[in-house]
Amino acid sequence: SWALQQPWSAAGPVEARADMPDWLRHLGAWGQGDMPGTTAEEMQPQVRRVAQFARTVEAPIAFHAYIWQSVGRHDANYPVLEPKPGFAQAVRDMQAAGVRVIPYINVYSADAAGPAWRVLDLVDLTLQPPLTRAYSDMTGLVPMCPATKRWQGIIKAECEKLMAQLPVDGLYLDQLTGAPYICFDPDHGHTVGGGTHFADGMRQVATEALAAVRAKRPDGITFGENCNEIYNDKTLAHLTWAEMEVATRLPMFTAVY
Repeated sequence: SWALQQPWSAAGPVEARADMPDWLRHLGAWGQGDMPGTTAEEMQPQVRRVAQFARTVEAPIAFHAYIWQSVGRHDANYPVLEPKPGFAQAVRDMQAAGVRVIPYINVYSADAAGPAWRVLDLVDLTLQPPLTRAYSDMTGLVPMCPATKRWQGIIKAECEKLMAQLPVDGLYLDQLTGAPYICFDPDHGHTVGGGTHFADGMRQVATEALAAVRAKRPDGITFGENCNEIYNDKTLAHLTWAEMEVATRLPMFTAVY
């Protein structure tokens, strides 16, 4: 009863949400994988594998796509991502096979080694004190402060751009909850150190991302990394990525929501 009275429960439990598209409610399985190659023709083997997966499970599926961006590798040039020339057609081909397609984007980290870092002049938006790695594999990504209005605007623009370029069914918002650090920069317009600025900022990012998707695709969705209830009303699903040891975990999220 407490959980359903919180702001993130304004949309209601899953079965009662008016904004939950039927196709998402009735998905049987998710697939995840890369889009190798550059042209639509080079991506056809992966398209066929995904279509075969859908036929094999005999249920509606969605495909969570990685390495669809023109840079050709993961964790590069964030927050700016440009599609490979053949990706839009590959999306249409998978959709023709009955598969929903949602590509990966990153809403929290920037690549200090990529051209977007200099073009967008991102240094003033970094989390302070600076944490030079967002992942444990030391990719070199730099966490950004999601409470800053300019970062929120950058991600909003990227979401709008991608939805205009691609016929996808939504967007995956990586690191929505993957690395919730606090920020001590007094010039970012939030409380220094503690407080709710990370969650508030990411809720705004998620709000703008869903609006960008829905403006182009009324039944489109967004979903974010990890199972975090405070984004329930801003996303339509969650990728349960971390802490999944069945023997030691209680399904509290599912039981409540």
